[in-house]
Amino acid sequence: MKTHRARMLAALFFFACARTALADPALTPKNFAVNPPLVYATEDKAVLFTVQLPLTQSMPEQFEMTQHTAAAAPVKFRYVLRDDGTFGDLVAHDGTYSRKIYFQESHAQTIFFRVEQLNAQLIVDRRPSFLELMQKVWWRFQHPHEPFRIRS
Repeated sequence: MKTHRARMLAALFFFACARTALADPALTPKNFAVNPPLVYATEDKAVLFTVQLPLTQSMPEQFEMTQHTAAAAPVKFRYVLRDDGTFGDLVAHDGTYSRKIYFQESHAQTIFFRVEQLNAQLIVDRRPSFLELMQKVWWRFQHPHEPFRIRS
């Protein structure tokens, strides 16, 4: 029994090393982006997710994107990002894998997404009130060269 287990572990180690050695770094996705990165609660909003990949001879057909409620939480939803000009992808076979998803969340939260080793966030925030917007305008009027900050 011990020799069988040792052989299985050796085979598993060999395949893991071979897979790492054969992995093409050009096929590793780069620049995982969420556009827009902020949406307001209770609004139906289209969000575009993109992953870029350098153009090579052998391009993968798709990438899987997972949605999580927290950074280390289990997978809530799975989506497919494609480079074929569908589901929000603007240009087919350009190395940009995309997916357009419509969100309408009921409360403020941060939603986490992952494609392979890349992470991104979508922030769902409450819509600012009219007084908060006017406070920002007044601040800009008084301090045109300083970034806006809320005084407490």
